[in-house]
Amino acid sequence: MVTVGRVSNIDHNKRIIGKAGRNRWLGIRPSSGLWKRKGGWAGRKIKPLPPMKSYVFLLRKFHVSLFREYHRTL
Repeated sequence: MVTVGRVSNIDHNKRIIGKAGRNRWLGIRPSSGLWKRKGGWAGRKIKPLPPMKSYVFLLRKFHVSLFREYHRTL
């Protein structure tokens, strides 16, 4: 069965909802923030790695200063 013509309330989809509660009354639930698309600010940041620290050189320098300090007191 087919109805030819138009619906009686043609401005039905142009009504202003007005507030979130009215959407809830109509059965339209709020969407989860988990599934909302994020912008480019939320993507992976490709940055160069920080330089590696060489603790071997620092320990060797510390060891030499301790060695000299010990022998200076003798």
